[in-house]
Amino acid sequence: MKIAVISDTHFGVFWGSERESDSFEQGKEALFKAIELGADAILLPGDVFDSKVPKPEVMAKAMSIFLKVHEFHAKKNTGKNNGITVNGIPSQAIPIIAIHGTHEMRHKEFTNPIQSMESAGLLTHLHMKPLVLSKQSEDENTSDSVGIFGFGGVPDKYAKQFLDSGIVKNPEADFNIFVFHQTLRELIPTGQDMDVLSTSDLPSGFDFYIDGHIHWRHEIELYSKKLLLIPGSTVLTQMKPNEAVVHIRTDPKNGKVTEKHNDSTARKVFFMLDTLKAKQDIHLGLKPMDIRSQRDLYYIDLSFDSAEIETITDECDKWVRKALESKPENQRKKPLVRLRVSGSTENGEKSSDLDLNHMIGKFSDQAIFSASKQLSAKSLKEKLEVLRQSHKEKLSVNELGLQILEECLEKRNYPQNQKPRELFELLVEGEISGILDE
Repeated sequence: MKIAVISDTHFGVFWGSERESDSFEQGKEALFKAIELGADAILLPGDVFDSKVPKPEVMAKAMSIFLKVHEFHAKKNTGKNNGITVNGIPSQAIPIIAIHGTHEMRHKEFTNPIQSMESAGLLTHLHMKPLVLSKQSEDENTSDSVGIFGFGGVPDKYAKQFLDSGIVKNPEADFNIFVFHQTLRELIPTGQDMDVLSTSDLPSGFDFYIDGHIHWRHEIELYSKKLLLIPGSTVLTQMKPNEAVVHIRTDPKNGKVTEKHNDSTARKVFFMLDTLKAKQDIHLGLKPMDIRSQRDLYYIDLSFDSAEIETITDECDKWVRKALESKPENQRKKPLVRLRVSGSTENGEKSSDLDLNHMIGKFSDQAIFSASKQLSAKSLKEKLEVLRQSHKEKLSVNELGLQILEECLEKRNYPQNQKPRELFELLVEGEISGILDE
C-alpha cells in the first residue's frame, strides 16, 4: 500500500501578508502530487491549520482544496475500484486521515478545525484510537493491511502520562504506524529543561513512527531498526538555519564570515511510504518528494564586536547582495531572507542608530525579509546577558496566560479536581457561564 505523509501544512499562516498564499499553494501541490503518484491513502500528522479557530476565509480555501483533491482522485480513477476498506468498510474516495496538532488543540467540549473537516466528509480525524486500512490485490486473492494509531497533540507535560495510561493499542495489521504530534527531548537545544516526550517513551510494537510538530525533516533510528520520521512542514514559518538553502554566518572561533550551501535536506518535502517495501527495509520504502512551489530561504547571521554602525550597515548590505546572487529554485516567487545582527557597537553608538528596515527596503522588490538585531554598547553587554539568562523559556501568550492561571489557583488552594487548562480554554472562548458551572 502506498501512503503519502504530508505534515504541518499550516493553512492560514501569514494571512493578510505577501505570503498568505504560500501555505495553500504548497499544501495543495503536495496533496495533488500524492494522487498523481498513486497514493492509496494520505496521512496528515497535525497542524493542518495554523489556528485552532481559523478565519472563515481560511476554512473556505482549505475545504475547497480538499474537495478538489477528492474530485481529482475520482477523475483519475474513473471506472476503477480502488479496493480500499477503512475499518472493514469499502471506501470509494481516497482515505485522508488526520490527527490534530498543537495549533488546532482545543478543550474537548469545543470543536477543533480537524473535526469540522471530518463533519464535512473531507477527512477522518484520528485521535486516541486505531484505524485499519486494507487493500485487495487486483485478482482479489491477496490483501495488504496497514494499521494507524493516531495520537493528536496534547500539552507536552501530559503526553507521557497519556502514553503510560495504556490507551495506545496496536492495530495488529500487516504494517503498523504510530503517528503523533509532540515536542521531542532529543531535538530541543541542549541545556533547556523541558517536560517533554523522549523517544524512549514511545509505545513499542509498531513498525513505523511519525511525528509532526517539528518543522525540519529528520529521521531517528529506534530499537530493532525501527524508524521515527519527522517529515517537517510543507511551508516555512520559523526560518531556521537548517531550513535555508544558503547559510551565511560569522564564525564564532575566528570572526570570519562563511557561506554554506545546504544540501537538499533543507528543502520542504512530503513523503511517499510503500509499506510492502518498508516491511523488508524501511529506508527502501520511504521516499521524499520535493515541493517545487516553496520559496528559497537565505539565512544571514552576522555578529560584530565593538563595530561602528556604518561598518555594520555596509557588511549587512554586502552579504544580502551576496545571498541574492543565488539563483532560486522557484523563480516565480521571491526568496525569503532572514537577517540576524548581534554583538556590540562602539561605545557611544546606539542600537537604534542601525536602521535595518531602511537598508533592506532597497531589496524589497527582490526578496521578503525578516530582520532582527541584538546589539549593545560594549559596556552594557554583561547586563543584557543577565537578562537573556532570566528569559530562558520563551512562552507564547497563551502558554504564559495558562502558567499565570495555574500559579494563581495554586496560591488560592483551589480544589485538586479543578483543571486549569479547561478553565483557561473557557476564559479564552468567553464562556463565563461555563466557568461559573465549574
